[in-house]
Amino acid sequence: MSHLSMSVLALFQPVELDEVQGCEAIRTDPRTGLVYMACGNRKARTRWLHPNSEYNQEFEQYKDHVLVVDEKDSIRSLDVLERDSGGALVPFGQDFRVHGFDIYWDDLDPEELTFMFVNHQQSGPAVSIFTHRLGTSHIQHVETVRSPLLQSPNDVLAVSRRAFYVTNDLRHLRGRLRKLEEFLGMPWGSVVHRGHEGVFSTAYSGLAYPNGIAASPDRSLVYIACSSEPSVSIFRPGNDGTLEFVGKTVFRAFVPDNISVDAPTGQVLVAGKLSRPFPTGGASVQYNAMQCCCPCLSSARVAS
Repeated sequence: MSHLSMSVLALFQPVELDEVQGCEAIRTDPRTGLVYMACGNRKARTRWLHPNSEYNQEFEQYKDHVLVVDEKDSIRSLDVLERDSGGALVPFGQDFRVHGFDIYWDDLDPEELTFMFVNHQQSGPAVSIFTHRLGTSHIQHVETVRSPLLQSPNDVLAVSRRAFYVTNDLRHLRGRLRKLEEFLGMPWGSVVHRGHEGVFSTAYSGLAYPNGIAASPDRSLVYIACSSEPSVSIFRPGNDGTLEFVGKTVFRAFVPDNISVDAPTGQVLVAGKLSRPFPTGGASVQYNAMQCCCPCLSSARVAS
């Protein structure tokens, strides 16, 4: 995968919107142009996102939410609902603490979208699946799934209405081992696959903080941003859910985080941080930035 260009987002004029804060991920519907974001209160997120001890309930009154932005930059929130025992739609009763998320578009029913959220619930990491029909103002809970293989989930790639890949950024969820693993950049992260029948398996392991995950428009390739390497790796998914390593781009002075693929061009867009040392040495300075990569298969190379 060859590197094309980099742009520093500081060049753009930021717009402050109260409801748009703590947004971990963003997805665009290529058919409608609608933009979906999973957001939450910043103070609340620091209390539960990868806590070093027990789940902290401070700021628990702030709930995460899903926003929709249309072509006129109008922003609205989608209600997060579920069916009660009588079949009525009621507010979602479980914890909703979202990290990465993805949307699956089913060609058989273009009006229905399947949302999959990495959900850091008090009872443990999970993936919560919802449906949303275009033109409605809510998402409806389908199921929340867990597995011992979901050790420290970060981002999710939807494969079908039930199947997905999830990145485990680290092996340890909390405590000193987590801090040590992250500090040393150990390649102990993994990617987990959930099949159409609901069975979980390890798709690939030995990655250094696998973070964002995305697929090529034809779903023949999977891209994973590994923050501690730092790199973007290319994989070819197998019929059994395993991932076959194909190649990667290794960055200098850039730490990749979330990753997306432009549907019309197939270009891989990588959001992350520039890390430049001071001229006199010492600590480094980080800036928000974006890399643009060409989805070409090649041997491992360095992008400066």
